[in-house]
Amino acid sequence: MVGLDQGGRLASTTVLRPVLRSLRAVAESSFVLSMDAEDSDTWLIVPDMSAHVLLHFDNEGGGSVLSRARVVGSRTHAAEVSVRRRSHTVGVRLSPGGLAALTGLPGGELVDRSVALGDLWGHRARSFLSSLPGSSPEVVRIALMQFLAAQAGDGARADWRIRGFASLVRGGLRDGVDRSAERLGLGRRTLRRVCQEAIGFGPKRFHRIQRLYRGISTAVLNPNQPGARLAAAAGYADQPHMIREFRALLGETPTRFLGRAGR
Repeated sequence: MVGLDQGGRLASTTVLRPVLRSLRAVAESSFVLSMDAEDSDTWLIVPDMSAHVLLHFDNEGGGSVLSRARVVGSRTHAAEVSVRRRSHTVGVRLSPGGLAALTGLPGGELVDRSVALGDLWGHRARSFLSSLPGSSPEVVRIALMQFLAAQAGDGARADWRIRGFASLVRGGLRDGVDRSAERLGLGRRTLRRVCQEAIGFGPKRFHRIQRLYRGISTAVLNPNQPGARLAAAAGYADQPHMIREFRALLGETPTRFLGRAGR
């Protein structure tokens, strides 16, 4: 949810695009994030139930040069990252469970971690990356999707159970893990196992992260809304509950995190 990073600041500099049809079973969106006007050296990025494939470009010699190509796993907590010298980032956000489907790795293998693209796909990744310098961000975005589609082949598909669970929670289901499992025709233990295998953490944390997203999104759209009303709209029991959850997942109070947007 790159638009929610830095208290929602990045929404104005991120261009979201759909993914190729051949990637829809494992990926949700592609994007180009511009940082030409950014004056921060570090960002706080939100936790995420999805993995990302990211190509970072730095300003160098009057142009942009590929500096890093990373696969970032799902994240249980916020993370601070350095963006010094960065000009833009091109990325693909995978669906929950999409990384496991693409790589065959257990969901927990990369949770709260990132690895170089070449460490996962070897010479194929290195050959792909060698063709990128000098390309425009839009050309790179399309090329990255084509590369991932080639790795996915015809059979890669995120587990239907995790896709169904994610759809329920994102669609507004707030009744917790038991209700989610019931709607999917699964037992609580089965749902927990599926989440652990697909994304690396359980359904309860998935619910907590989605509620955090609702809180941040609501606050960004309604910056003058009282805290108690914001908490209720996001699905928190009350304002103190919201503050505790922001601290637990972001390491900051809602006021401090949202203040990162500079509004």
